[in-house]
Amino acid sequence: MCGVARSLLYVADMHGPSRLLPVALHLAQRSGVGLLLGSLAAVALASCSAPPDALGRRASVVPADVAPETEDRCAPGVAKKYEEDPNAMCAEKTETPEEIAGTLATSSLDDDTIAFKGWSGPGLGVRGPAPGSVASCAGRTGPGITTCGPDGKDSCCRYADVPEGVGSGGVLRPRYALDVYEVTVARFESFVNAFNGDLRGAAASGKIPGWNQAWNGQLPASRAELGQMVGPDCKSRSDVRNYGALTWPSADTTAAVNALVPDNNARAADIRADATPDRLRAKPMNCVTYYLASAFCQWDGGALPTDRDWARAARGGAEARVYPWGDGRTADRLVTKLDKQNDSSLTWPADFPYFGNGHNAYHIAPPGRKPAGVGKWGHHDMAGNLLEWVRDIDANGNGIVRGGSWEGHADRNDQKFVNYPLLRSYGSAGMRCVRP
Repeated sequence: MCGVARSLLYVADMHGPSRLLPVALHLAQRSGVGLLLGSLAAVALASCSAPPDALGRRASVVPADVAPETEDRCAPGVAKKYEEDPNAMCAEKTETPEEIAGTLATSSLDDDTIAFKGWSGPGLGVRGPAPGSVASCAGRTGPGITTCGPDGKDSCCRYADVPEGVGSGGVLRPRYALDVYEVTVARFESFVNAFNGDLRGAAASGKIPGWNQAWNGQLPASRAELGQMVGPDCKSRSDVRNYGALTWPSADTTAAVNALVPDNNARAADIRADATPDRLRAKPMNCVTYYLASAFCQWDGGALPTDRDWARAARGGAEARVYPWGDGRTADRLVTKLDKQNDSSLTWPADFPYFGNGHNAYHIAPPGRKPAGVGKWGHHDMAGNLLEWVRDIDANGNGIVRGGSWEGHADRNDQKFVNYPLLRSYGSAGMRCVRP
């Protein structure tokens, strides 16, 4: 019964009231529910809509007969707990108090008196990029280069200092800088364009500083190979026609969204527009393997952050914050699915929480659009939007991603996914870089 009612709510929101009557009759016949349209609507509104959330919104859910993409072992709510199976792929691990203590640092500086270059705000300092220090933004403007932040006007290459401090055992932790925003498609595109897609050749010829030559074979040798890696070969959420979410622009992605969302209304038009190259360039780059993420950051003048340094920035040092902003997981603070069981609890766009086939990356936000979720030192989206690769590789040759995602992965600062295959790309995983 609720499945019928939920379908009507979704249809009304997405396609308009004029579509309700034929859909209602079809659903009633198919489900054997002999109710009048008015009764169906009453059930939908009274029984099957979600209760108001913290912002006072009452969200309905997508049709019950819309099936999500084939479940995989790394999906939210599917990944096994580390405590249950420490060897499981993508195991969700909650860090111990000892592990947390290893990332804390008591700052030796007064945060409010540190002098930073560029823009700064109360209690934090954000600087850069220094001329020539960040290759991916050099000499460029436009979507994904100068469109980050709350108002969409900030440099996407800005980075923020994490002050030096004394960590566990009295060990001095030096200052380092971490990108304020997740790496955008446009920034990654700069990397691809610099070598016409032949990243393998660039690595072999020493054009990626500090690169491990043993990894050359994991990089693409052409634009076509790169497009395949971050498109159809993405390990999960790769099929736009089956609930996929790809941010790398392609004619196939645009065509698929146009075919799946043909309706003549403002929302459908916006979803189609969101699948065009310039809208996608403004979003964070997803479907990258560990090797692609590492290669980009090293070419761009940095590296992937270590697990410890990523966590230290997210926790606010000695404050040991539960989330980057402190406490309370609310829709204004992160891009996510607030309720893993409810596909109408997505927080981006704020006025359209539904997830449906053909939406592609519509529910992945351009970096920095949730300013209430900023961290102590100015870093955005360290919870939600995309999971992020860190540099660490374990004894079995696997990696770590952390920070939560738009589809609802665990996003507290003490949670991460371990045993993560280095060649596993995902529509919910990307990166940011650390810098000297």
